[in-house]
Amino acid sequence: MRTFLLFIVITLFSLPLAAQGPLALKALTAGSLVTSRKVEQIVTQGIMSPRTIAANHLVTHAEVKQKVQEGYFLKKSSSVTIPGDNFCITVAEAKAWLNLDESQLPANGRMPLWQELSPASQCTGVDKKVINEVCETGNKVWTRSEYDSSIGMYKCYYVYRWSDGSQSQEYYELNGAGCVV
Repeated sequence: MRTFLLFIVITLFSLPLAAQGPLALKALTAGSLVTSRKVEQIVTQGIMSPRTIAANHLVTHAEVKQKVQEGYFLKKSSSVTIPGDNFCITVAEAKAWLNLDESQLPANGRMPLWQELSPASQCTGVDKKVINEVCETGNKVWTRSEYDSSIGMYKCYYVYRWSDGSQSQEYYELNGAGCVV
């Protein structure tokens, strides 16, 4: 009997909410009451996430906000505000708020599970920097020019500057015709 009930629960949670019908209205899972879109915490011993099956679970706005603050996710822009409530994130919200590998998101209309929220490539490169939880590309600013007679070329020096007023170390490019500073 227990195996049969487990089979029913697994089947229901693998279907989109619309296909689950009246059984989708409420489900009680490991310390959380899940209704069609909202997750309500039930007082338990340290359980923070609604669990459906094993490691697969829906993701709340509060969990996403925490992962952004930890640097796991990057926001698409600094104007994005992620609420700290217990509503589950939708695919539309994930696409609008976060830099994600969108090919991993579910296409069948159901809410994404943790393993489907894969961060896009991180903020890497000498011209990139995370500012206010957003990956920015710095502006290349030419700073000076020097002629190197040993190689017969100009060294054109530049830095990258970001919106927070910071700048990178100085780099240079070789140019035979001189530099515009």
